[in-house]
Amino acid sequence: MSILYLAREPFRRACLRVSLHYTSVEDDSNDNQTLDQKAKDQSLDEYHLNLRQIVQIAWLSVPYGVIVCIGGFYFFDWLFVTTTQKDTDRHDAARFNAYYQSLWLHVISCGLGLITEPFYIVAQNLLLFRIRFKIEGIALMLKVFVPMILIMGNLLGSGDNSSKALLAFGYGHIAYQGYMAIGYFLHFYHHAKDYRMRRGILELIPDFSVPFNSTLVWLTTGFWLQTVVKFFLTEGEKYVMILLQTLSDQGVYDLVSQLGSLAARLVFQPIEENSFTIWSKALKSHNGSSAKTVVDSDVRSSADMLQLLVKLFIIIGCCFVFFGPNYSYTLLYMLYGQRWTSGTEAPRVLAFYCLYVMMMALNGTTEGFVHAASTPKQTQWFNLLMVFFSIAYLGSAVFCLTVLNLGTPSLIIANCINMALRVLFSTWFIIRFFKYLKPQEQEAVSSEEAKSSSPVFAISRCIPHVLVWSIFLLSFVITRISEMYLEKRGWSMRIAHILVGCVCLLLTAFIIRLKERSFLVQVRKLLSGKSD
Repeated sequence: MSILYLAREPFRRACLRVSLHYTSVEDDSNDNQTLDQKAKDQSLDEYHLNLRQIVQIAWLSVPYGVIVCIGGFYFFDWLFVTTTQKDTDRHDAARFNAYYQSLWLHVISCGLGLITEPFYIVAQNLLLFRIRFKIEGIALMLKVFVPMILIMGNLLGSGDNSSKALLAFGYGHIAYQGYMAIGYFLHFYHHAKDYRMRRGILELIPDFSVPFNSTLVWLTTGFWLQTVVKFFLTEGEKYVMILLQTLSDQGVYDLVSQLGSLAARLVFQPIEENSFTIWSKALKSHNGSSAKTVVDSDVRSSADMLQLLVKLFIIIGCCFVFFGPNYSYTLLYMLYGQRWTSGTEAPRVLAFYCLYVMMMALNGTTEGFVHAASTPKQTQWFNLLMVFFSIAYLGSAVFCLTVLNLGTPSLIIANCINMALRVLFSTWFIIRFFKYLKPQEQEAVSSEEAKSSSPVFAISRCIPHVLVWSIFLLSFVITRISEMYLEKRGWSMRIAHILVGCVCLLLTAFIIRLKERSFLVQVRKLLSGKSD
C-alpha cells in the first residue's frame, strides 16, 4: 500500500484538476436551440484534447511506479534483515522463503495496480462512481476470500501457519489488483463509445504526438512533493518504532493501527475520494488551473457538501471518542483473547487511537477541499507547511517517547498533534476561500437572493446540536462506570457491559434523530446520489 500510495497519489490529485466534460446525447436534444453544431464540435475537441493530456500524465505513473517498486523491494529486504538479524527464525529456511515469495507477490500486485491506474483516473474524472463501487466491491471480496480459501483448504502445501498466511495474503492482493485491472479494462472496452472515445479503448493509450499540458506537469510535481511529505507524516511512526521501540511494542502498535484504521479505510476514505473529485470539478475554471472567484451554484453546493461531511464525520468520530476508550479492552479480548489484553499496552493504545480516528476523518475532508480549491501556487505553499508539520510531528513523537516516557501511545499523541495542526490550517484556508469570493452578479431568483444574504460557509453549521454533545458526554460517563464495575468479571458481566453500551448508543442515535432531522435527510440524499 505504501508503494502504491507514493506511485499513484500525485497523478490522481493532478489529473482530477482537468475538466472532462462533453455534451451527451441527451444534452444534444435539450440544447439544440441554444448550442449550434460548431460549438458542439469545439466542446468535443476540447474534451478529447483534455482526455489525451490526462492519459499521457496518468501513464507516467507506470514507469515511476516501477522505480518505486524496485526501491520498495530493497527497502523491505533491508527492513527484514534489520529487524530479524538477532532472531533465530531468520535462519528458518521455510519462513525465509515464504517472506520473499510474499514480497514478490506484493510487487506483482503493485504492478497490476499501476497498469490499472490510467483507467481508474479516467473513470474518476468521468464521475463513474457506481462503476468503481461495483468493480472495487467484487475485488475486495476476492481479497478477503482468496486467502481464506487458500488457508482453510490447505492449498499452500507444507509449512507453518505464519508462512502460509504470508503467501495467502500475497495471493489475495494479486486477486484484488488483477480483478481491478480486468474490470476497468472490460468496462472501457465495451463502453468507450458511450464516452465519445473516437478510437475506442485505444483513446486510453498515450499519444505522445499531443503536447504535454505544462500546467498539469507542474501541478503533478507539486503534488509529488506533497505526497512524499505526507507519506513520512503518516508512515513515519513505523520508522520511529523500529529505531526506538522493542519488537513487542511494534507488534502492539501495528495491531492497533490495523484495527483502528478499518473505519478510515472502509467508511471515510471512499467518501473523501469521491468528494474530492466533485470539488475538483466544481471549484475550478474550465482549464482546471485556477480557482473560481465568484459565488455560483457549484460553489454553494460545494460549501453545502463540505459542511455536511464535516458534521457527519464529527458525529461518527464522537462515537469513537466517547464510546471507544471504554470498550477497547472488550473488543481486543473478544477478538484476540488474553494474549493482547493482559500484560500489554494494546487496550490503552487502542483507546488513544479512537481520538486519532476522529482527527483523521476531519483532516481527510478539510484537506481534500483545500487540495481541490487551491491554485498551483497555493499548493506549493502548502507543501512548505507540510514540512513544518512533519518536523512538529517527529519532534513531539521523540519528546513523548524519550522525555515523557509515555510508551507506544506517544506516537498516536504525536499523530493527533500533527492532524490538529493540519485541520487548523485547512479550516483557516476554507474560511478565507469563501470569505473573499465575490457574489455572482446575475442571480434573479428570489429564493437564491435570500440564500446569498447568509454566508456561503459557516463553522456553526458544522457543529452538532448542544444536546447531541451532552448525550455523548453522558454516555461516556455511564460506559466508563460500567467498565470499572462490570468488565474483567467474567463473561456474564462483560455481556452486561456491552448491553449498557448498546443502550447508550441507541439513546444517542435517538437524540441525533430528534435534533438533527434535516441534517440526516441531507446525508441520505448525498449518499444516495440525489440532489435538491
